[in-house]
Amino acid sequence: MKEKVSGPIPDNGSVSCNYVISNNMARENLVKMKCSVCNSINHFTKRNKKKIKEKLELKKFCKKCRTNTVHKEMK
Repeated sequence: MKEKVSGPIPDNGSVSCNYVISNNMARENLVKMKCSVCNSINHFTKRNKKKIKEKLELKKFCKKCRTNTVHKEMK
């Protein structure tokens, strides 16, 4: 049974290469969502860049404004 590893990858080879590739792929699809009213970065979400070409605009709850506002994708 393999043990779950948190933090840096150990050098003893207990973690397979597939784990590292899938972890990096998840970071590539992650985008920041910025509030259009107060310009604070509140949310993170995933986007398939091959299927959705334009930037995301979602209505989300802003903790700073304390209302539902439009959040736009940020680079």
